[in-house]
Amino acid sequence: MKKIKGLFLLFIAFLFASLLPAVAHKSYSAENADNESQQVFSEGKEIFVKAGASPSRAYVNQQIIYSLKFYRKVPVKNASLERQVFEGFISEDMGTDKEYPVTVASDEYYVYEKNFVLFPTKAGEFKIPSTGITCDVLVRDEGNSGDFLNPFSSNLRGETHTFISNPVTVEVMEIPENGQPAGFNNMVGKYIIKAELSKNRINAGETTLLTITVSGKGNIKDVVLPLLPEITGVKVYEEQPVVTLFNSSSVYSGEKVFKKTLVSFKGGQIVIDPVRISFFDPEEGRYESAETKKIYAEIAGSLKAETENADTLQSQEGSHANAVRQIAFDILPIKTSLNSSMSYLIFPEIKKLMMLLIIPPVGYVFLLVWQRRRRRYREDIRFTRSAKALARAMRTLKDAEERLSKGAVMESCEITLRGVKGYFGDKFCVEGEALTGKELCEVLSGANIEEEKKDEVKEIIYDLEQMIFASNAVSEEKAKKIIGIARTSINDCEKLL
Repeated sequence: MKKIKGLFLLFIAFLFASLLPAVAHKSYSAENADNESQQVFSEGKEIFVKAGASPSRAYVNQQIIYSLKFYRKVPVKNASLERQVFEGFISEDMGTDKEYPVTVASDEYYVYEKNFVLFPTKAGEFKIPSTGITCDVLVRDEGNSGDFLNPFSSNLRGETHTFISNPVTVEVMEIPENGQPAGFNNMVGKYIIKAELSKNRINAGETTLLTITVSGKGNIKDVVLPLLPEITGVKVYEEQPVVTLFNSSSVYSGEKVFKKTLVSFKGGQIVIDPVRISFFDPEEGRYESAETKKIYAEIAGSLKAETENADTLQSQEGSHANAVRQIAFDILPIKTSLNSSMSYLIFPEIKKLMMLLIIPPVGYVFLLVWQRRRRRYREDIRFTRSAKALARAMRTLKDAEERLSKGAVMESCEITLRGVKGYFGDKFCVEGEALTGKELCEVLSGANIEEEKKDEVKEIIYDLEQMIFASNAVSEEKAKKIIGIARTSINDCEKLL
């Protein structure tokens, strides 16, 4: 009986060993990627990388989605992507990384997909070169079988391999000149435009906000509005446009919001003529246009004295000084005479008078400090990234917890890893998301952080990469625990850095 039991365990050991395929120890380089592409992508390979562009034939400034897919049948760790070069394109990481199972020729793979959006800057044929993913592949150690009768003994070791993608060729065509409308601003894609006023009925001297929103599929960040038609009796002050993206893995889209504050001092009706944009639709192969509706607003009353003062200011010498005075006049409280405000200048109580004397210098000092800090935020990128690193990391970890609560465990781990790497990248002004755990520790080596804390950060990144790139499922409890550890470690490091 014991002999039969021993033979049965021996059979199980051999069966388990045969289930884990060995990966050939070979690294592919960009120089031989063209010659070996068929070998890299042949069916039955345990790991390979595949790149593609959609569409492969496009117009200048038309969006192209470049996708990089990392196929694997065996566990890997410490995976890192080489920096990709997109010569002749404006490129942006879409931030829509995802992982999913797929069947290729009856073989089950886990695929990690990363997408970039490309906007060609000129016509011609462009070859996007190969890129590589370097990782440690877990393979059987033939010289160390461990406990032969125990199929669960540790006889695995990591081998570093680089897997190269195929190069991708893209043909870019010039935007047709035939039928090009006047004022065309190189917009390619599909867009719509709308406009609205915050208030259509106001009193003279009050403000209303005009909001113009351009949305659609294309290079939304570079959208420029034509000049707003002149509105009689109205001053217009423009705010900085705000861009919001709504990306998916296959479409780059969003909206750009333009806000303009309107100030009128004359009664009556004002009319805002339609704002028109023109764009080239690559799918239809023709130029299209979109425009807002005509907008009306009623202004009640009239401020004659203030209007005359404004006209007087505009007639004085010095255009820059006049512009400043005019803006100051527009934002002053509406007072038509001095007597109506004299009562506010009489304060029988000395304490109130002292408060009025103290507030201006204190306010001046506060504004001066605020202005200097704001200037530093604008001019010193390193300072800005470091100052905002903690808040950005906490928002990312909160997003990871929200995704975890919806059952997206793998996506939650990816967001957590991006948050941890992004925090230290912002602190040291490097590209944090591209760093491995080992590289991150090298960055931290010169920082004022205890060795124990450095090891803890490295362990967090190692665990997260293992969760993401390993083929085994990850439990929600484990993902929740690693998010908590990451938050605590980042808060500890913030006190030391």
